[in-house]
Amino acid sequence: MLSENQREIFADFHKSVDAEGTLDEKTSHMIKVAAAMAFACYP
Repeated sequence: MLSENQREIFADFHKSVDAEGTLDEKTSHMIKVAAAMAFACYP
């Protein structure tokens, strides 16, 4: 389980990736999939 600090850091990262114009849609999606897999959040 993530600590509160880790959750905040991840949430900030997620918001920055979702910011329009930061990354193209495909790259943004792949980062989200990789992060979910890294935290064992398989569908």
